[in-house]
Amino acid sequence: MPVTPRAPHLAGRLLILALLLALPACIEGNPAFSRSLQLSSPVEVGDSLAFLDSGRQQLIRLRSADGKIAQDATPLAIDPLATARTPDGKLLLLLDTAFDKGHQQLAIVSASGAADWLQFSTAFSGLTVADDAAAVVAYHAPDKTQSGLVISAELALVDLAASPRKVQMATIAGISTQPLAAHVSPPLTLPDGVHRLAWLETTSALGLADFGPTATRTVVVPLATAGAAAGIVPKRTVARVTGTVADLYLIATGSNDAVHITVDLAPATLAVSLDQIASGPQPADLALMDTTAGLRILTVHAGAPQLALLNPATGTGTAVTLTSPSRHIQPYTGADGKLHALLWADNVATLQRVDIEDIEKKKGKAIHDVQASLGVSGVTALAGQFLLQHNGVQLSAYDADNDRLTALTGMGTVRDVRVLGGAMWVLGAVASGMRLARIDLANLTAQSMELNLPATGIAAWGSTGVALWSLGDGSGALLALPTGALDLDTAELAQGFALAGTTEAP
Repeated sequence: MPVTPRAPHLAGRLLILALLLALPACIEGNPAFSRSLQLSSPVEVGDSLAFLDSGRQQLIRLRSADGKIAQDATPLAIDPLATARTPDGKLLLLLDTAFDKGHQQLAIVSASGAADWLQFSTAFSGLTVADDAAAVVAYHAPDKTQSGLVISAELALVDLAASPRKVQMATIAGISTQPLAAHVSPPLTLPDGVHRLAWLETTSALGLADFGPTATRTVVVPLATAGAAAGIVPKRTVARVTGTVADLYLIATGSNDAVHITVDLAPATLAVSLDQIASGPQPADLALMDTTAGLRILTVHAGAPQLALLNPATGTGTAVTLTSPSRHIQPYTGADGKLHALLWADNVATLQRVDIEDIEKKKGKAIHDVQASLGVSGVTALAGQFLLQHNGVQLSAYDADNDRLTALTGMGTVRDVRVLGGAMWVLGAVASGMRLARIDLANLTAQSMELNLPATGIAAWGSTGVALWSLGDGSGALLALPTGALDLDTAELAQGFALAGTTEAP
């Protein structure tokens, strides 16, 4: 049901803003402004939206205060080469591009905008944050410009929970190729204190680094047997920790196996074992499933329309042929309290709903086809409800618990999809401008409203609200819906917020 704006004054302001943002030359070419407009996309940090203004070297924060948009700016002299946010949304991490006087800086920005600065003695180019938000690994990421000569096998672990924050360095001897990715495990508690296991993924090998309270230990784990063609590239890795043991489960291109690596940190020398479980041709995705029968590995495959449920304890599994190919796994817990998964492949109209607990007994009868009218290009999940995108211009809502697929039309070209406040939000470009929709998949109701604001994306606004943002010409614009409802009467607008304090050129 469309929502008609009931605030003419705000609608008029949106129209003026649209005209302003449509004419970037009017601002960027105006000699009255003494700096270029270089505003980044926002990052949700705490209850604020943080925009990095590299032109003025500051961090602009917008937040809700008494139903209004409040703004402040904190000086931040940094040009980030890599950016990351902790999963809890409390910290923004910015790795500086510059390597000056033998040091590279990492800015750790809190929700208040205050920055804690750390230094590395080498020029890293990538960041990976631990799932518990308490540690981050810096490494030499591929396809990033390096500042001078670097050792590719070097990495650094930052303890974000320590006070003062602690940096440890390690070089994994025996890594001879550029790392493809880096990961870090949850914490492991040993008699001497808390440890973290970090690892670098490279072609045909993993490089492991155990960061303990006082020292580091490293080891290289080959993924290819001696004499085999070196072409195994890790594709997806999932880690579990129990006591002093870290278990890594991975799939890789060039291998038809699911690989299980066990690393015990208790011995004086890292104890590593590797098991390969036959999965199927060209595994494409992997998920760990804690079933009532124990831990299982679920895989789908690019080389055949096949699903496999593997038991890492026995090295055996159950393979089931699918009626159509699948490349992606979206696990979920159904309304029945049981484990399920939705499987899908890019540009394929047939999906599969899988009853995980029934696969080993019922095999193919535990898999149910879901037929969409168009090929799927993206899936957004909210519990057992899914929003399916079809080539960016069509949408479908799938209620997996009741096996109901409903077509949604009228959103034009989809620009952004977010799950916020227990609902799906969709931003689309239509002939008249932009359209914002809120879809409650629990009862399959939808609302939408028209916007003159040339919005770029959707962001969270506080704990319950939603915001639309636009960089436009770099001056910045934000439309906030504090209550998370499609109601312009309660909306707030900040336009040109990056221009605050701009001075005229002499």
